[in-house]
Amino acid sequence: MIQLKFVQILFISMLSIILFSGCSDKSNGMSPEEKIWQTYSDNNRLNKYNELIDSYGENYWILKMNETEDSWWITNFMISLVSYIFPDTAATITLGGFIWLIIALTGISLTGGAILGILAKVGEATPLAFLPASIAGILTIGMVLVILQRLLATLYEMLL
Repeated sequence: MIQLKFVQILFISMLSIILFSGCSDKSNGMSPEEKIWQTYSDNNRLNKYNELIDSYGENYWILKMNETEDSWWITNFMISLVSYIFPDTAATITLGGFIWLIIALTGISLTGGAILGILAKVGEATPLAFLPASIAGILTIGMVLVILQRLLATLYEMLL
């Protein structure tokens, strides 16, 4: 019973966040590259910016780490090496890691029946008793993914 109460509280809070946060995009029109260049310009470090571009290319993580002060060469080298091995690390971690986490936590493979079973289990725990369990599960997982996307977008904006 305590678990059901927790899920209901979580569901109501997720629903209120979605209803009150809206769907606005608060970007100021600058690309991440322009923001990084502007930071280097504000800090009078354009020479360092040009050196890093020549040495490592337009590697976002290296440029971001060296905005205000110099990082050690080994740090820059290791970040460059990792980005050559895994060129799209952030996308791999966010989407692929989330999917593998769901698979590991449920302990099943993603087959048709397993997906429907997961949706039904999630739907049973939500306060949407008037809907079939699998549809309620779809709505609940959708809301969780929307909140996760907004949280990651907010963190991304804070980092830039």
